[in-house]
Amino acid sequence: GIGSLATLTMDYNAYWSAGAYPNWSYAGTNYSLLAAYQSASGLDYNSLVASPEVFPNPWSNGVISPPAGASGILGKAPVMSQQGSTDFYGQAVPTTGFTEMGAAVYDALADSTRGPGSNADFTANQFDRLRFTAAPLGGATYAVSNEQLVLTPPPGANGSIRFRSLEALSLNGNVFMAQVKQAMPQHQDNNIWMELDKDGTTMLRLNQNNGSIGLTLEVNGVYSYPSSISYVADQMMWWRIRESSGTVYGEVAPSAGGPWTLVGSAANPFSLTELLFSVGAATGSTVAPAGSAIFDNVNLDPNLSGAGFTGGADAFAGTTLDTASWTAILAGAGGSVAESGGTLNLTAPANSSNLTNRLDGTSRSEFNSESMIVKAVQIPATSSGTVARFGTAVDVNNGVFMSVTASGLGFFKRVAGVESAVGSAVAYSANAMKWWRLHEDSGTVYADYSAYSTGPWVNVANCADPVDFSFSSTYFSATSSSSGGSPGVAQFAFFNQP
Repeated sequence: GIGSLATLTMDYNAYWSAGAYPNWSYAGTNYSLLAAYQSASGLDYNSLVASPEVFPNPWSNGVISPPAGASGILGKAPVMSQQGSTDFYGQAVPTTGFTEMGAAVYDALADSTRGPGSNADFTANQFDRLRFTAAPLGGATYAVSNEQLVLTPPPGANGSIRFRSLEALSLNGNVFMAQVKQAMPQHQDNNIWMELDKDGTTMLRLNQNNGSIGLTLEVNGVYSYPSSISYVADQMMWWRIRESSGTVYGEVAPSAGGPWTLVGSAANPFSLTELLFSVGAATGSTVAPAGSAIFDNVNLDPNLSGAGFTGGADAFAGTTLDTASWTAILAGAGGSVAESGGTLNLTAPANSSNLTNRLDGTSRSEFNSESMIVKAVQIPATSSGTVARFGTAVDVNNGVFMSVTASGLGFFKRVAGVESAVGSAVAYSANAMKWWRLHEDSGTVYADYSAYSTGPWVNVANCADPVDFSFSSTYFSATSSSSGGSPGVAQFAFFNQP
């Protein structure tokens, strides 16, 4: 039996008792059926009663490699003093932190300072069940439909439902986001939230109820409420919690690219490692109106975008670059990468040849079957000695990009460090080619242009995927193509913000 513990995460387990059906004891109550225990505890929602399998030793030179046919990670829990010093296979087990539970016991965190690493956009009405779990209490339910997460507290009763990460993560220097497509009906006893929880008594949360949204802190069971603002649903569809330089921020925006409105901030209230991320909904009384909360793009990677490519969205409408979203890489020979005047501005180093200043997205996302667009506000003339690029890359040696050269607007690929043109360039027209688009579909990647963000789109060129786009990131760059002269400024805006 186990006592009720708010942050206990148990799921995807196989319970088995030879010769008799298992029994469960939770918070002092015994349960003879798995379904009854699940309803009371909110745990083991995806577990089952079945004989577990033990595979041959999966350890090799201190590294765990689950064998073919294994169903995957089944559960994780804090290290317990009575668990012993070795696992079933004789491998030494961790003595601190969290461990995977099973015959092979190993560190569940690998690096307790690691940041975001999971996304749930509910494509095909699915989510990664090795990274997320649903925990309903008091008759609450959840569903994934229309590629969205629907959380429904029990009508006319106390209850809650949370969708929670199975990974413990770090907020230090990181950003966590979610899209809120529908809140609960406004009432003092209806709540929805996005939360980072340490141990059930220590957490930070964006909480919405009764017409307002606020930042809530709990440290060792003591609550504080730094600030709150009025809730405007259509202007606050995206929520994020981030940490920077010793301060945590709760913010909301109408889109993934901003502009972001501050809900509240506070000095880091506790150690921000080994946190569980969740979104949830709750009803606290029998008189609260019934309803459901709808979430999408529950995101543990910075800059998940609801508009096309899941690598981000940024209007570049501010005065400083969002360093949680982008990293400026300078060649060290002059030039600049900056955000001002409503655009991203890139200037290549002067009096040099083939030196590049660039802006790289900090997140890596799958580009397969996705698209990304940007407004090319100003592209330097080729006579200025600057070549501007917009692309997506797996690394510095592999990717695709669009660029204006002396031949016009072209599409290029880079494979193993070797760069080549795809098809023929099209004579450049600033007015007809204000918007650029890269998209991938069924193993082919396309480069297109249009005078308008909504099209019609004209194809420049396309080719079979030259690289694996499972993990790629966006970049913009300005390269000096010759020495001498004054490099022009490349300006972009409204990335994935048509």
